[in-house]
Amino acid sequence: MQPPPPKGLGAAVGLVSLAALALELLITRIFSATLYYHYAFLVLSLAMLGLSAGGLWVYLRRPPAKVLGERLAPLALGFAATAVAATGLHLWLPHDALPEALHLFLNYAAFALPFAFVGAFFADAFAAHPLAIGSLYAADLAGAAMGAVTAAVMLSALDGPTAVIAVALLGALPALWLSPRRLPALAVVAALALGLCLNVVAPWYRIRWVKGRPWA
Repeated sequence: MQPPPPKGLGAAVGLVSLAALALELLITRIFSATLYYHYAFLVLSLAMLGLSAGGLWVYLRRPPAKVLGERLAPLALGFAATAVAATGLHLWLPHDALPEALHLFLNYAAFALPFAFVGAFFADAFAAHPLAIGSLYAADLAGAAMGAVTAAVMLSALDGPTAVIAVALLGALPALWLSPRRLPALAVVAALALGLCLNVVAPWYRIRWVKGRPWA
């Protein structure tokens, strides 16, 4: 008899799905401003690449020794950290410092990382509890639907980079109840909350390059 899913697993899947879909839309918005509009279509491919890579990593790894919650919590935190780091790289990396192809490659690879963490999160959660796949997949779909609404609401009140911090914060929250060791999760959540507040008051995490030119 398979044990029941950990308490709050469905909510965690839904929240991570919300954050991932919202991040995908936010990156599209940022790319349309910093790069030329046709580069926004890159977001679809990098998201699929990252999700597939994360799922493949779960499939190929050795049988896990830790319980599910301890495996999923670092993945949620990894998503949050890499989402903010990848966006920061894109915002601050001078467009004229590198050849265009290399510049795009670095951004593509960096933005694929948070989706790889999401892919591993979903694959591990689904594989660990195949009998609960119906409810878990429903939570995934509901979270994605809410992610589209969340991105729209955030962009009506915040700029793109600030919204990325907010979405990363949402994606990190499941780590608070998934892992018995909550101190690392609390530290990441607190840092993201502080960064979000500071950026709202005095923007420091913002667009600096628009279509290859500095933007004040």
